[in-house]
Amino acid sequence: MNQLKRFVLWKDEIEGIRITVWAEIRDGSLTVSGQDLGKRLEDLFGEGEYEYFYSFDRENTARLIALLTDGGPDLKGELIQRFSGNEGCARLRQFCEENDLTYSFYSC
Repeated sequence: MNQLKRFVLWKDEIEGIRITVWAEIRDGSLTVSGQDLGKRLEDLFGEGEYEYFYSFDRENTARLIALLTDGGPDLKGELIQRFSGNEGCARLRQFCEENDLTYSFYSC
């Protein structure tokens, strides 16, 4: 699977913070990105917005897909099932660690 249009992996509001996490495969590379917004963030950290990005190269994207789908076609469903929810990004990091998958992380 070389492409997967950007879709919402998870969306919620927790304690006054609106959280949205997306996933997308473009040119064979997976990106999971998130944005947290809200006055509570500003009160806690001085900024009302926090963005973060997990970027996988083609090789690690292909390995991740193989591990998640085991040859099946429903990658989007697997990503939602395994990595949505409040702890979804933590589960993604743990899955990558357990399976020796590498990614780059950036936040702002």
